[in-house]
Amino acid sequence: MIITYIYYRNDEININCLTGEDDGYPPNEDWKITDIDGDGKITLYEFKMDPLINLPSPDTQTNKITQFEMKIKFDENADSDFIGDTFNLTMIFTLKQ
Repeated sequence: MIITYIYYRNDEININCLTGEDDGYPPNEDWKITDIDGDGKITLYEFKMDPLINLPSPDTQTNKITQFEMKIKFDENADSDFIGDTFNLTMIFTLKQ
């Protein structure tokens, strides 16, 4: 499964987690998922092995929302062994102060 879009945002930030950039600021490596195997794709494997760390705290003010958005797709180059398979994804978020 390839991650095609992944953003962490609120009223103050808009972080592209594929590049580590926040609206024109220099990239932050902690906010970027690294292509570990060098195949030019960011997959769920890379996300697991290189998790996002030190993201800005979620907005806790009334009427403010912090969002985490991600889009994934099936790799077109995968062989036919996966035809008919089901994909279930569970994500666990850890917040630390």
